[in-house]
Formats: sequence, structure tokens, C-alpha cells
Amino acid sequence: MHLITVKPEEVFQALADRTRTRIRIMRLLVDTGEEICLCELVDSLQELQYKLSRHLKTLRQAGLLSAIKDGRWLVSGNRAAFLPTSSAGGDRIEADWPR
Repeated sequence: MHLITVKPEEVFQALADRTRTRIRIMRLLVDTGEEICLCELVDSLQELQYKLSRHLKTLRQAGLLSAIKDGRWLVSGNRAAFLPTSSAGGDRIEADWPR
């Protein structure tokens, strides 16, 4: 594992949506501790596939998720454990990323 510093506003912006779907996705990934397929997210969250795909894209672009294409399936996993840090002046968050 190695540490990467990310901007908190990017993380919070990625997690902010009116339906709270992105937070529900992250919570599900953290609770299971495993990678999960989009089809499993559709079943678990009772949301439409195309909507979840858009939310996953936003989370991936913010660096919160990893994605692996396995044939026709897209498998997503939680990428980081976030640790607030005061050494960065309060305007950054350190993330412990798996290699």
C-alpha cells in the first residue's frame, strides 16, 4: 500500500448526489470488503443499470473505485481508506491505496 493525497472537495463532490446512491454504493463496498459486479449492485440497490453505471463512473473518476473489465462484466472495488490529516494544512485527505 502507498499513500496518495487527494483533494477533499473532489471526494465530497463525487459522493454528493440527491439520491444518495453513491454513498450507498460505497457503503455496500466497504461493508462487503470485496469487489462487486454491476449486476450485483443492481440487485442489491434496486436501481437501474444505466443509472448505477453513471454513478460508478463518477466514483471512479474521483479515484474512489477501481474497475476491472472481466469479459462482459465490470467489477468495481473500494480503492481507499481515507484518513484526514492535519499535516496537509486541513485542505487535503490522505488515502491509503492498495497496489
